[in-house]
Amino acid sequence: MARKSGTEAPETVAFAALRRSFADRRILVFVDPRVANRPGSPSYSVTDVYAPPLILFGASITLLISFGALYWIIGMMGVVLAWAFVQPPIVRARAVARARRIAFASPAGFKAVWALGGFAVALKDWPERNCIAPQGDWRRFAADYLIDPVDTESMSAKLGAAS
Repeated sequence: MARKSGTEAPETVAFAALRRSFADRRILVFVDPRVANRPGSPSYSVTDVYAPPLILFGASITLLISFGALYWIIGMMGVVLAWAFVQPPIVRARAVARARRIAFASPAGFKAVWALGGFAVALKDWPERNCIAPQGDWRRFAADYLIDPVDTESMSAKLGAAS
């Protein structure tokens, strides 16, 4: 967890620091694929989960009609093996990539992914300094480890000028 320094960064400044650190690869982002790929998650894709088996089983029906029962049985064994061993790692990787993309696209996306849990950020050079969703305070983590004091002053001036 982030240390308790008493500093709380404004949300936009903290998000900008997290996004910049992620782009510069100064932080590690961990996503639990079980959380990212469940219904209700912003990174869940019905198409990823249900389209491959439907396509594979449809292709196997084509084998049954075109070539007969023996080729259909062989095809079905191949389909079941592909569905059981090839599809799940691909679906998990895509869900994790989507969760990262959604989280770092906007502050609202980050908050949505953070609220579900299964998401964590850690300093690349100091992994013991981490922040785990949803219990951890990502704003405090960003303020303690990612935001430079100069950045805070310039961002506050820009935000004040924009208001």
